[in-house]
Amino acid sequence: MDTPAGHHVIHADPSVREAHLELIDAEFKGWDGSDTVRIIEIPGNVAPLMCRIYGPTSGDDAITEEQVTYTYIRSCGRSGHLRMIDRAPRPVMSMVVIAESNQGVTAVAVYGGSVAAPTEWWALKIPAEAMTSATFWSVHALSSHT
Repeated sequence: MDTPAGHHVIHADPSVREAHLELIDAEFKGWDGSDTVRIIEIPGNVAPLMCRIYGPTSGDDAITEEQVTYTYIRSCGRSGHLRMIDRAPRPVMSMVVIAESNQGVTAVAVYGGSVAAPTEWWALKIPAEAMTSATFWSVHALSSHT
């Protein structure tokens, strides 16, 4: 999937539509290509996105081990277990956009929410980043609903 301006979307929540891609293009007009994370507010005339993250950064209590199951994934040369919770995604009027440019190719990840969740700890190679991620994911989980 690409935005109308040609930014390659490598990960998009299933609720992303053309209007969301157009918002990304408007936000990134004149972007210098540096790695960035942006939170984009979704105007009222555009459909909300679904937020699949549960936990304190989404206004919830900490998600405990008793509430989760684990799902094994393999993606982009990495594999590990995701914490999942049996709750439906929630509509939100903001989206997280993570963008980077590598050798002229722009890669974008987009999902509903107002906080950029760190990559899972098991996919990181820098110990300090892995510790920050493990701390975050110890109290958060993703919706198991599609």
